Formats: sequence, structure tokens, C-alpha cells
Amino acid sequence: MNKKYIISFLIFIISIILIYVYSFYGTLSLKTNANGVNCKIKKKGFIINEEFQTKLRPGKYKITLQKNGYKPAEKDIKIGLFKKTVTEIELTPLPEKVLDLSVKDPAISVDGNEVYYYDITNTKLAKYKIKENMSIFLSNEITQTVNNIYWSPDRKSAIIFVRDTKGEKANLFNLQNNELKALDKNISRPITWSPDSKHIAYNYLSNTVSSLNISEPDGKNWQKVIDINNLQNIFWHGEKKITYTLITSDDNPILPAYELSLDIKKVKEVPDIIDIKFLNTRLGTIPFMINTQSLNLFYIKDNNPTATNIKPTLENTVVNPDLNKLYYVDYNSNKARLIAYSLQSKSEKAYELPDKNIYNLLISPENSSLFFTDSDNSLFIMGLPKI
Repeated sequence: MNKKYIISFLIFIISIILIYVYSFYGTLSLKTNANGVNCKIKKKGFIINEEFQTKLRPGKYKITLQKNGYKPAEKDIKIGLFKKTVTEIELTPLPEKVLDLSVKDPAISVDGNEVYYYDITNTKLAKYKIKENMSIFLSNEITQTVNNIYWSPDRKSAIIFVRDTKGEKANLFNLQNNELKALDKNISRPITWSPDSKHIAYNYLSNTVSSLNISEPDGKNWQKVIDINNLQNIFWHGEKKITYTLITSDDNPILPAYELSLDIKKVKEVPDIIDIKFLNTRLGTIPFMINTQSLNLFYIKDNNPTATNIKPTLENTVVNPDLNKLYYVDYNSNKARLIAYSLQSKSEKAYELPDKNIYNLLISPENSSLFFTDSDNSLFIMGLPKI
């Protein structure tokens, strides 16, 4: 009888100890190099950012991390009672094809969750929803050949240049009501949107006369700014500033570039450059230029030029929103490479890309992913490389 009481008492004590132990937790503190990462710990799933913390019962766990544009990663950890376990899992960027053989003129949405594009196969405007991994059409079928699309900064409209038997024509597409409206037949490329999406600036061709005009997106309230020939590019930056470039020749590769103040219609030359591009950051729109002498890239911040020691092609160059990292495509090998370059430490890291030809390099505004297309018009997503 006493023996039964002793066994029962021991079982009771062991149960109390087990309840005591497993009623308390340890802490996991996890660091990674991306935001919006799918994290799985046993059967629980989380969406985590670069720093994540949670309570776990003592024991052994396997952590699995997954995110589009990165190679999946795993790590085994052990959680102790009342202890904080600190661990780090680095995700390696890996280009991932998300749309096949159909993407033209892509642009990332303001919130970074969607990619707008022209679907070549279905001849419709569409958007790819990144988190849901699915596309939806935004327009009816466009019967004419689409040459180029210029999306408004707020992604509510687009200027579409189409070609038929009579030549190229500009159209305004309203994404809010799915309406396609023909614009003045003399509106031609180059063309650009104002930063607030309320106006457009463009090359206006009338017989043999060429001018730089501005108007509302539908062509109303237009005004001629200056007469000009051989326009190559137009960049509208700031509230009342436009920088434009003229077509170069083989005999003179120096890019004639000029800054135009819209309020006073005063033109100022931008000297000694062979390429220029304006890139958006949280600090505003920053001009990046290539110098004629050194061929090195430099940029202007707060009216001060800052030099780098790289020689990229600006066509496929983007900067992160914090203006401390630059990403560009390098073609000095059999395959194209993505170069991640730190504007602070001047260090760089190279990543091989899936095709020898890369186009439309884009960076998401929330600083989490890169996008690009290849020779087959397929769209890829790639996590931001760590420098």
C-alpha cells in the first residue's frame, strides 16, 4: 500500500516539474538580410523583417526562411529555458523567373507590391501581384503594335505609343476607368511625366518645326516652352526643372545636355558628360552622370558632385532609396553580371545573371528587391545583394 502511495507521489511530483518546465519559455532573436520573409518554425509560420523576436518552449527547432528572389535557407537551433538565443540567417540573392516570355516596359507600383507591364502575348496592359504571384489584365486588347509605354509616377495613367499603317501615335490610357484616348498626332517621343503626374513634357513635331512642349496628360492647356531640334531625352525633376539632352554623333560623343527652368524659361548647359540619368531616392531625384574625361560615374547631391570609381552603363543602373548602394549590370564577361556597389565604402560584389542581355533593371521603392527582363522578355525578381 505504501509502495502505491510512493509511486503516485513520484508521478505527481514529476508531473508538477514537467508542467513547471514547459509553462515557461526561452526567447529567439533572429536577424536576416531581407524584409517580408516567410519564416517557418516547426508548424508555425511568420512573416518577418530583418529583426525578429519570439517566445519558444525549450527544445530543438529547425528554422526555414523563404522569399522570392532568394535561395531558401535553413538552420537548426536550440532554445534554453529563460535564455535568449541569438542567431543570424543570411539569404543569398538568386534571380527567379516570375513571368515568362511576355513582359514589355515594366514599372513598379508606388507601394512596391505590383509590377505594371504590357503583356506581349495577350496584347493587353497588366499588372503582376508579387505576393500573390499572379497577373491580372488592366485593359482590353490593344490592336495596334505597341512601341513604348511611359507610366505615370502615381501609376494611374500611361502614355502609350502605338504604330499602325499611318505611323506612330500617342495615346493616354487611364487605369482607373480602362479608357484609351488618342492624343494630338504631333506629340512624339521623347516624353516624360512631371513628378506629381499632373503634366507631361514632350517633343512636338509640326511639319519641319520641333519644340519642347508641356501640357496636361490629355493634351489640354498645352504651351510651347522652347523651339528645339534633335531632342534625345527629357527628364522632369523637381517642380519646375527639366533637363534635356540632344542627339549625339559619332564625331562628337559628348552629350549636349541642358537644364531648363520652367518658371523663367532659362537654359543652362550641363558640361562634360556623355550620359545622364535621374534616379529617385528618399532624398529626392538625384542626377547621375558619366564624365567625359575619366568615364567615371558621379552624382550630385545638395549641389555637390560626388565621384565614384566605377564605369557603369546608366541604362541599367539603379540606386537604393537611401542613396548608399548602387546596382548596375556589367557586360565584361560571357554572361551579364549584377554589380552591387557601396557608395560609402566604394566596395562591390558581383552576381551572375541568367542571360547575357539584361533590360529594364528596376528597384522596389521599399528597398527589398530588384527586377529585370531578359532577351526572351521574361521578368525576374532578385533579392537585394548584401555589400
